[in-house]
Amino acid sequence: MSEDQGNSGIIINGGTNTGNNYATGPNAVQTSTVHAAQPQDALKDAIDLIARIRRSLSDEPDAELRAEIDDTLSDTSDALNTQASPDEPAWRARLTRIGRTATRLGRRTTALAEPLGQLAAAILVVAGASGQ
Repeated sequence: MSEDQGNSGIIINGGTNTGNNYATGPNAVQTSTVHAAQPQDALKDAIDLIARIRRSLSDEPDAELRAEIDDTLSDTSDALNTQASPDEPAWRARLTRIGRTATRLGRRTTALAEPLGQLAAAILVVAGASGQ
C-alpha cells in the first residue's frame, strides 16, 4: 500500500466480520459493529435485529425515545419488505436515512445502543450493495 492511500483499516473480503471496542476508563464508550459482506446476510441480520430490538424496547426508560425507536423499526421493516426495485435511488436513500436515524437513536440510549448500531450497519450494507 502506498502512503498516499492512507490507512484503510482492516479489509476483509467475504463472510461476516464483527469488530468490538471494549471500553475502559471513566469516559470511554463501548462500540460494536457487524459488517456483513453479502447483502442477503445484511438483510437477514437487519430483520433479526429488528425483532431483537422490539423484544428489548421495554428496557429503554424514556417513553418518547421508545416511541421514536419503534417508529424507526416500523419504517425499517416497511423499507426492507418493499424491495420492489432495489436499484431505485429513492429506496437506497430511504434506507440510508433510516440507517442514520438508527445510529442517532443508538447514541441516545444505553440499553439499545449496540443493536441499533448493528442495525444501522446492516441497513447501510443493504442500501450500498443494492446500488452496485
